[in-house]
Formats: sequence, C-alpha cells, structure tokens
Amino acid sequence: MGVTSLLVLGTALIITLLVAVDTVLDVQRERQAFWDNLRERSTLLSETLNKVLRDPLYFVDVDQVGDITELVVSQPEIIYVNVYTPDGRLLKEEHSEGLEEHHDDGELVQEASQTLAMVYRSGQEVLHVAAPIKAGNEVIGVAQIGFDVKSLSNTTRGIIFQNVVEGLFLLGAGSILAYLVARHVVGPLKVLAQSAQEIGMGNLDVLVPEGGAKEISELATTLDKMRVKMRSHYRDLGQQVSKRTTELQVQIAQMALVDQVARIITSTLDIDQSYEEFADEVKKLVVFDRLTITIADQNLGLLTIKNVVGASGPGRQSGSVKPLEGTRAQHVIETGQTVINSDLAGNLSFANNEALVELGLRSGISVPLVSNDKVIGTLNLRSNQVGAYGAREQTILERLGKLIAPAIQNARLFEQAEAERLNSATNLAHLKAVLAGIGSGILLLNDEGNILWANQKFADFFGYEDVASLASGQVHRSALQEQICRNFANPNVVFDQPTSGSPGDNGNEPVDEIELLYPKRRILHRFNTQVFDDAGESLGSLWVYQDFTDQKLAENAVREANERLNTVVNNSPVILFALNQHGVFTLSEGKALEVLGREPGEVVGQSAFDIYRDVPEILDGVGTALCGEANRRTMVMRDRTFEAQYEPLIGDHGEITGVVGLAHDITALKQAEADLIDSKMRLTSVLDTVGDGIITIDTAGTMVMVNREILSIWGYSQEELIGANVKMLMPENYRQAHSAGMKSYLETGTLQVIGHRVELDGRRKDGTNFPFEILIRETRVRDQVYFIAAVRDITERRLIEEELVEAEQFAKRSASESDLLYAMASINADRSGFQEAFDDVLQKCVDNCLQLYWLALWTGVFEC
Repeated sequence: MGVTSLLVLGTALIITLLVAVDTVLDVQRERQAFWDNLRERSTLLSETLNKVLRDPLYFVDVDQVGDITELVVSQPEIIYVNVYTPDGRLLKEEHSEGLEEHHDDGELVQEASQTLAMVYRSGQEVLHVAAPIKAGNEVIGVAQIGFDVKSLSNTTRGIIFQNVVEGLFLLGAGSILAYLVARHVVGPLKVLAQSAQEIGMGNLDVLVPEGGAKEISELATTLDKMRVKMRSHYRDLGQQVSKRTTELQVQIAQMALVDQVARIITSTLDIDQSYEEFADEVKKLVVFDRLTITIADQNLGLLTIKNVVGASGPGRQSGSVKPLEGTRAQHVIETGQTVINSDLAGNLSFANNEALVELGLRSGISVPLVSNDKVIGTLNLRSNQVGAYGAREQTILERLGKLIAPAIQNARLFEQAEAERLNSATNLAHLKAVLAGIGSGILLLNDEGNILWANQKFADFFGYEDVASLASGQVHRSALQEQICRNFANPNVVFDQPTSGSPGDNGNEPVDEIELLYPKRRILHRFNTQVFDDAGESLGSLWVYQDFTDQKLAENAVREANERLNTVVNNSPVILFALNQHGVFTLSEGKALEVLGREPGEVVGQSAFDIYRDVPEILDGVGTALCGEANRRTMVMRDRTFEAQYEPLIGDHGEITGVVGLAHDITALKQAEADLIDSKMRLTSVLDTVGDGIITIDTAGTMVMVNREILSIWGYSQEELIGANVKMLMPENYRQAHSAGMKSYLETGTLQVIGHRVELDGRRKDGTNFPFEILIRETRVRDQVYFIAAVRDITERRLIEEELVEAEQFAKRSASESDLLYAMASINADRSGFQEAFDDVLQKCVDNCLQLYWLALWTGVFEC
C-alpha cells in the first residue's frame, strides 16, 4: 500500500476516531448533565418535601400527604412518589396515569432512614431517590421518588445521528484533501523521512536533502540544524533527559501527595479531627517546626487560631483569638499574596514576629486560603532554620491552600449551622420544659383542630389522665371536648373563641372566665392567640388556662375587707388619708372629719400645704414623710386633740411615691390621762401617809410599786427599786429560799406565807441587816398575779424584847420566887396587850393598802 493510500486511510481513521470520541464525550457530557440535573432536582424536591410533609407526616395526616404526593406526581419527568413510615411500611403512593403501581424492595427506604441522607439508585428508565423526612433529629418518614430518564435516550440518539452526519462529511472532505496533499509532499517527505530515520538511528553524518514544498524545505533545514546541534550535544543529551525525567517524576509525586493531603481535609466536615493527620502529610512535602491555620473576621478585626501543630506559647494555642491589626495574616489577607520571611529575627515589621522568635523560630511562610475568590485565612509554616522556605515550598503550599480553603470554609458554615440547630433544639426543649412546669394549663392546636401538645397542668385541670396521647397528633379537639365536657358548668365554651373579658397577657386577646366543676370546682381564666412560624405562616393556636380560684376568693375577701374597713373608718373617730408625691390628697375618709366640719373626699385633689398652712404640725409630718421618714405628730384643731401617723410610700426603685396616714381623735384619751395623773398623785399621797412600808411585786419578783416608807427603811431611791428584783432587799441567806418559794408557787399555785405575819431580816443599801415584820396578801389584776406586802421595821421592838429578857433574868437573880412570878405575870400581860394592839393596827393598814392598790390598778394609774 502506497504512502498516499496510507495518508488517506490514516486521515479517514483519524477523522473517524475524532468523531467517535467527540460523540462519546458529547453523549457522556449530556448524560452527566442530565443526571446532575436530576440529582439537583431530586435534592431540591427532597428539601421541599421535608418542609411540606414534616408536619402532616409527623401527625400522620394521610389525606394531606395524599394531596401533596398528587401535586408532586403531576410534575414532568416524575413517575411516582411513595411515602413510607420509618419502619418501611408504605403510607401513601401515587404514580403517573397509564403506569402500573411501583413498589421498591424496601432497601432504599431502610438505607435512607438509617443514614439520614438521600439514597440514589439508577435504573434503565428510572432514577430512584429515597429521602428521609425529619422533625429535628427524628426521622418521621421516608419519601421515595421516581424520575423518568427516557428523554436521555432520545437526546443520545440525536447526538449520535448529528455527529455521524458531520463525521461522514468530514471524512469525505478529509480524504480528498489528504490525497491532494500526499501527492504534493509525499516524494520529498519520503526522502526527508529516510534522512530522519538515519539521524534517529544515530547517524548524525547523513546529508539532509533539500527541495520540495516550502514547508518541507524548511523542515529539512530545521532537521539539518538539529542534526548538527545534536551531534555537538550528543554526549550530554542522555544525562539531561534522565535529569529532567527525574525532576518531572518528583513533581508528579509531589502533586499526588498534595492531592492526598487535600483529600484528608476535604473528606469530612469535622476537620478538627483530621488536622493532625493533615500536618503529618504536609511534613512529607515541606519541613516545618510549627504549623498553624488561622481564620480572620475582618468585620470584627479578629484572628482565630483554628489549629496549632508544633511549638506553641501563651495566646498561641488552638482556639486563641487576637487582634488582626498589624499581623502578617492581615497583610496576606489584604494583598492576597504569599509572604516569605527568610529571617524573622532580622525583620520585626509584623506584630507577631518577636513572639515567634521567642519560641525559637527563625523563618516562615504564610499562604492565603482562598474560597470563592475571598481570602478567609492563612496557612502558616515556621522553621527553626533561617531561609527554610523558597519558590518550591511556595508553589506546593499555594496549591494546597487553594484545595483546602473551600473545605475549611464549608466546615465553618457546618459548625455555624450545627450550632444554630443545637441552639434551636435546646431552646425548644427549654421552652417545653418551662411550659411543662408552669402553673397554667397549655394546649397547642393546629389549624385543623388537631392537638399538637399539652402540658401536665392542662391534664390535671380537666381530669385527663393520658397526657402523652395529647402530644401524638392523633387527638382532635372535638374528641377531647367530648371527653371533658362533663367537667364544665357550660361545656359549649370549652374551645369557643373568647369574645368578652379583659385583655390577656399579650394586651390584645380577650380573656374568658369559665367555671370547672370536675375533678373539683375551679374558676379558670382562658385566652388564646395565633402562633406563626418565621415565614409568617400560621402554625395553629395556643390556649392558656389559668387557675383564678384562689385569686377569686382573695378578691372576694379583699372586697369584704374593704367593706368592713369602710364601715370601721366611717363609724370610728379616725381619719384615713393618702397624698401623692406632691402633697395632694388622693384619699380622705373617716367619721372624725365631721369634727373638723369636712365631708369624706372633700379635700381630694387639693394640696395639704395649702389647706393646712396654719397647722405646722401637719405640714411637718407630711414633709418629713415625703423625705422618706415615718413620724407621728399631735395637734389641736377646733378644741379637739388629734394624733396622726405618717408613713412614706416607696416605689419599686426606691423613690417616694406618696404618703399614707391615719389620724385619731384622742381628746377623750388625753382627758383620761389627766384624770389618771390626778388619781395617781392622790393615791401616792395616801400611801405615803401610811406608817408601814408598802411594796408590790409580780410573780417574777420584780418590784412594781413602793411607798415612801419602804424607801426610808432600806435607804434606796424609787428609781433604784422600781423594776428591780425584790431579792436585792434580802441578805444572801434568804435569797435561795425566796426563789424556791416562788418556784413552788408557780408549780402548785400556793404560797405558805400568804396571810401570815413573818419576821425576817432585811439588808439596807449601806449593807447593814435589820429585822422587820411582813404580812403578804395575794391579788389578781387582769389575769396577772401580784403580791402586796405590808412591812414594819421591828428593830426597836427587838431592843425592848431584849431589855425585857434581861430584866427577867435580873428579877430571877434578885427577887423572891413570888415576886418574880408576879413581875413576870405583869410583864407578860403588858406584852400580850401590846401584841394585840400591834396586830390590829397592822391588819387595818394592810387592808387599807389593798383597797387603795386595787383602786389604782383598775383606774390605770399603774401599768401592769
């Protein structure tokens, strides 16, 4: 076969091959575009179905699910839509008209439910897609969709037909052109080929023929020059080829390793776990002693260190945040260019160079991380060696930065989305926890009347035992109303829209008051409000039931108390008043206003400083209270004496908001006090004229009254004795017996010395002891027991008795027995008469004192 035939045949084969390759590429490209389009559509459709189906599928609203699937199947290229429960049970199916029902074997549904991701399976004519339907983290169903791919075959056949027609035309034209060219160049070209063959075999002395077409002539000239040059460089050619081949192999290996390093970062969204492996692979390409990846927030002017491998110092660990201003990262981000520092110690132009030198680092390179044409951060390598980084390292790291930057940006977006999702889920859980524990009954209904959620308090109010079923979405409000209607006085108002009542907590919705009879009688306040999502779509209505039984009872009690207070105020000699912070009356009530010639409420709205400018006691009291100090004032008005108490009113922030007060008409009390003072003075005068000492104590031994004779006998002042214990008047040896006697009285109610004359010893203020005789009587005043004692100093009588004893002894020694008997009889007769006279006087004194003391206690002279 000649060269011309070969050239024509070769041209035809090349054209055929090119047409075939172009056809295959076009078909493959069309198929890929078609499948990518279908996958994008399926992803979009899945996300749409997830939003649309989530609520009806969560509450198993089959009718609504059927309406949605019918709408989806009506779309072009969608053959069928099946909706499954998470366990694989078919819930709803829809398919295009004229097609048989399509069922999958369940593997796609199970895989989508377990992996929480979309699953694809390609058939000859159908693309099967299974997508999970989620509510938060919970899979509540799976949607399976079938896309028609028949149009792909039609497109493929059209491409093949078009390329075949074009190929036949090119084949014919190319064959003719090849034939013409071959005839013109084949001869000289054949000779030239022989010469080139000789040169290729190493014969660099062969002559290259000239002639032929211009291009062949130029080719011959060039081949000859190459032969000459190759002959001069033949010896170094092998070495150069080997060296370049080695360099290319190293570059290929480096690029493969760069791709491998990039795959480590891009293989997961949680790249924090892969940084260490990433750093190990980077070290195979570029040696470093410290590697960091930083992310910049230019709006806030902050730089965050995402990861650190190697040397670290204070403020330079993973997660550290520092100002962006003045850093090498700021320069890289603003310029978008790599920065190489051969000697960090010799260049301190950046704020962080000095800190790096302190860590022992001498050189560094910072490469921009570019994602979507925006520098989001830097990849930084540092070395302990000076001049460790150059053009080679820059090329490798810049390529690596372009590969990993999108992955880092995606990971940031994923972290933000995950944080928002967790925050949303946490807020929802917190909201349900709060609503579950509040004292109000909460019920959430959707627009169709299905119960979405209820708390335990709602179930407790209405005697509904299975509160969990209320959150399943299976209970309609009509069914609930039927179960609890017997609990209400009027069952028809359970879910009726409130139309009357006072505003609710939101200030707009009206509040109803309904009466609950079972499980126990209660008064409930109820209001409801619409709930909307972020897009403004209605989610349903929120019903709140609050127990106002106690408040109702309290309101009734307050109303009754106010009525009683008004009755008391209007019938008692008092004035109840209130003023604002400017001293203007806001309240003025009380029967005592009649004494002042005023009516209740007459002065409301008027200033106290104007009305009572001539009564300084009132002005002082109001002014002092407005300064925050409670006070009491007494004043005389129209021959009547009033005592007023002023109390400041304190606001939530400590400010004075007004004054409230109460004024009493104490004219009669003042007169009674004056009369009591007169009575007390008269009683004191009477007691002081009695010859015996009078002392009164209570059951604790405290002296409450003494007369002047007691003060004279013991030498104390009245201030020293009143309020002190009576034991101070006794010697030490009597005090224990006195305490034991009082204890016995408190336990048994009896005291042996009551009504008997007893001789005791007393101890004066100067410390001397003396004998006295005491007669004690018990009395009760207002259920309080008191002891009244009449005391007489018998010091002189003791001296007389001692003298008599001495006289008797003397008579025994100096007189006869008869004289002695006669003398003793006379003396005894005198003593007997003396004792009887003393007893009569003492008894009368005690009785008089008791009568005077009773009078004093009942008239209020002494306070008990």
